Amino acid sequence: ALSGTSLSASYSSGNVSGNLSASGALNIGGLAGSLQEANSSIRNCFATGNINASSGSLIRGGGLAGALLASIANCYATGNVACTAQTNNIGALGGFIGNAAYTNSYRNSGAAITVNGQPATLVDASVATPKTKTEMQTDAFKGSLNGASGTAWGRDGGKNDGLPYIIGVGVGR
Repeated sequence: ALSGTSLSASYSSGNVSGNLSASGALNIGGLAGSLQEANSSIRNCFATGNINASSGSLIRGGGLAGALLASIANCYATGNVACTAQTNNIGALGGFIGNAAYTNSYRNSGAAITVNGQPATLVDASVATPKTKTEMQTDAFKGSLNGASGTAWGRDGGKNDGLPYIIGVGVGR
C-alpha cells in the first residue's frame, strides 16, 4: 500500500482464517492484515467476525487488523481471536500497534482472545477501551462512536445484532 493509505466507512462481518507454515510473519485481522505506512488511518470502521490463525513462526493478529502503525478513530471489533504460534503479538483490535494512536476505539471485553489455547496478554489493552457486547448494543455506544458532531453511525436493534453500523454503507450481519 502507499503512504497515507486510509480505510474509512468500512466493515467486515466474515470470519478470517490463516495458516503460515513457512518462517516469517502472518499479519491477520478482521478488516486488514497490515497497515503500516506512514500517515495511514482507519476511521469509522468495524469488524464482527472471528480470527483463527496458526504459524510456525510469528503471528500479529487482531480483531480489526494484524499489524498497525496507522491512527485509529471511531472503530470497534467484537470477534474472538485465536492464534497458535511460537511468537505472537495479539490484540483485540490490533496485534502489532507500533505508534498507532487510538481515539474512540473499542473492543468486546467478552471476546475470547487466546494464544495456544490460553488467554492472551493483549498488546492493545491500554488503548482499546473494553465494552461488553451489551454495552455496545446501545445508543450511548453509538453516540461515543459519532462524537459531538458526527453522524456516521446508526443503530437499530433489528440490524447488525443491535450493534452500531455505518450509515449508507451497510449493516453487517
